[in-house]
Amino acid sequence: MVVFLTKFSHLAIKTQPYNGKSKTIESAFGRFQTQFLAQEWNSTGQNITASKTSSHPNMEFILANTDKLPTLSELKAIYLEKRTQWNQAPHYKTGKPKIDMYFESINPDALKVIPFQIVDFFLDRTKSTNYLYIFGCEF
Repeated sequence: MVVFLTKFSHLAIKTQPYNGKSKTIESAFGRFQTQFLAQEWNSTGQNITASKTSSHPNMEFILANTDKLPTLSELKAIYLEKRTQWNQAPHYKTGKPKIDMYFESINPDALKVIPFQIVDFFLDRTKSTNYLYIFGCEF
């Protein structure tokens, strides 16, 4: 696995544990939670480690309404609906739907991967043996 990651990763982003500001995905997911998931009566719109008082669940209310809580399949459907709404919502800077911006985005700095590199990424011959490993399978 270490060999695979060494070959495959070309980008390093310094992050700090327990510091959401150092992780770009955290702010985007935080906006998704507060703007869309919080619309549901059974969601605070925050994660379990949030420090704001408004982010903590009202356990007395939830326990009094357990019969109204969604089932797992209903919860998955709600999440899919909210994720779709998020993706179709306009981006705050461009006004274009986020999903359109994603599919239209091009990274000019991305390295082109050729078939030989794909084989090199997933094929490894260990130093101690002559075994070949492809996707973690021994041959």
